[in-house]
Amino acid sequence: MNKTSTRITLSWNIPRTTALNDTQKERVLEKLKHELSSTGDLIIHSSSSRSQLQNKKSALEKLAHKIKQALKVPKKRMKSKVPKQKKESRLQEKKKRGMLKKMRKLIE
Repeated sequence: MNKTSTRITLSWNIPRTTALNDTQKERVLEKLKHELSSTGDLIIHSSSSRSQLQNKKSALEKLAHKIKQALKVPKKRMKSKVPKQKKESRLQEKKKRGMLKKMRKLIE
C-alpha cells in the first residue's frame, strides 16, 4: 500500500485553453466527450510510481498522447480498382457457366 501522497491529478480545461484553435477544440471535445467533466475538464490521474515527479511526467505524457490521438485526422479511403485481367476471367467464367446451363436446356 502506497502511504505517501505521490498521486498526481492533472486537470486541463479544453474550452478555455489558448493552446488550440477553435476547430481543434471542437475535434478534441467531440473525440474525448466521454472522458470530460461537465465543465469540459480533462482529468488524468497517475499513481503508478512512488515518485511524484515520475507520476507528473507520466500524467503529462498521457495528456499529450490523448490530445494527439484526438487531433489525428483519419485518412480518406482510396477505392481500389479491380484489375482488368480479373474482370475478364470472371466474365469468361460466367459465360462458361451460362453456356453449360444453356446446353442443359437444349438436351431436355
